[in-house]
Amino acid sequence: MRNIFYLMAVAFALMLFCVLHYPSLFSESLWPDEALYGWISQQFLIHPSSILTKEALAYQPPLYPIILSIGNLWGDGLVGYHAISLMIGMAGIVSIYLLGRVLVNDFVGAFAAIALSFNSHYFSNTGRILADIPLAVAIIIFMLALTNWVKGGFSPRHSLIVGVLGAAAILLKWPGALVIIPLFYCVLTMPLNCSIFNRLKLLFLPLAIMLAVSLLVIYLSCWRFGAMLPDTYVFQHAFVKQHVFFYLFNLIKLVGGIIPGVLLLIGLIAVLVLAELRHLKVLVVWVLGFILALSMAQEKQLRYAFILLPGCLLLAGVGADILIEKFFKVNLRGWVRSLVLMLLIFLGIVGLKSLILFQENRISTYTGFREASEWLSVNAQNAEIRVGSQRALRYYSGINFNKLPDTLTDLNQWGPGFIVVDFWEYTQPSWIYPLTGDKLDNLESAGLRLAKVIYRPIVGAQFPKPRLIPVIWIFEKKI
Repeated sequence: MRNIFYLMAVAFALMLFCVLHYPSLFSESLWPDEALYGWISQQFLIHPSSILTKEALAYQPPLYPIILSIGNLWGDGLVGYHAISLMIGMAGIVSIYLLGRVLVNDFVGAFAAIALSFNSHYFSNTGRILADIPLAVAIIIFMLALTNWVKGGFSPRHSLIVGVLGAAAILLKWPGALVIIPLFYCVLTMPLNCSIFNRLKLLFLPLAIMLAVSLLVIYLSCWRFGAMLPDTYVFQHAFVKQHVFFYLFNLIKLVGGIIPGVLLLIGLIAVLVLAELRHLKVLVVWVLGFILALSMAQEKQLRYAFILLPGCLLLAGVGADILIEKFFKVNLRGWVRSLVLMLLIFLGIVGLKSLILFQENRISTYTGFREASEWLSVNAQNAEIRVGSQRALRYYSGINFNKLPDTLTDLNQWGPGFIVVDFWEYTQPSWIYPLTGDKLDNLESAGLRLAKVIYRPIVGAQFPKPRLIPVIWIFEKKI
């Protein structure tokens, strides 16, 4: 009966998660990376061989755009992409519940699932067409398969499943290769009555599958653009370099606040200290091993740490369970666990206002590109066009526009045509971004006139209510 309540609690959180994401399905917000994934997916559906082009393989492996291409069956690809992202996010909530139940009990699984569904980072990024959440979900499913593999006595069938799921994680994003950390740990430290050599034999099939897939993608990358691994130089220098402890210091922010942070610490210490929880050390290896590996990378962003968020929430669930075991009698523990889940849902509902506001702010950014593309297709046919956001405008128009010139002097040497400047993309050249009165005067002096302004409502801390602001400016140069 208690387990049914846990399941109902997870189902309620999952339903709420789905309902709150409904508005984002029809959002026109499109980050540059999202536009790239969308473009590759569009081209894959038309020309499957395009998945082997330099652009498709330049930064990440190709599995995510292939999955996204299914979204084109919706008619409006962007709606389909958002629907797929939502389904993947929902799959993550279900998977973490199953993983918690297999590793510990139904309460830990339900705790982690509810905490994940209300986590602001997981919630907001589920609405984005990015590979970070899919990778996190793939790693949850991999860990579930790994747990079943260990519990099933390392059977060949489970070994094959682990290898395929590990390869899928690698094909989503290169950091998926970090799954070898818990894989090695499970095989080399679990109490098996066999030698180290025999344990290494158990690793052969899953590692062979993952290595074969990795080498294939690397070979294709070399074949297409002569690089052993993706060129990340542009990314490494586009962001401010973060210190080595960036992820460790932002762990509380990642998990959602002080309370889950404290529970995470309690769970981590309990797993390391208590003998009866030693089988959960794989969660510690998951979290700390991933933090160590990610911290070695030059570029650090909080969304790259989503792959360790599920492990953190499972440890927080273990921490909550340990406290209940410690301070409550046996006949009360079931009721207390139910109350904890109810409290978790209540706190999530209380925080919905800020979560919804954050969601509205997110879907009101990086907009207006569809209208700009439509206007250009009618009013700028056969004209030379230079733009600030090449990827987003290409997604809607199908045209590879030239980028804006680096300096205003270069613009003066340019002939008749159009330039498109937007409010969103910070990588636009400084002579035009951000657009100010002085810069408008400079454009007029260079012979450009304002031909079109596109407005969109924006929501944020400065605008509690939607406020219409200009987001894209199209200038025409006739001479």
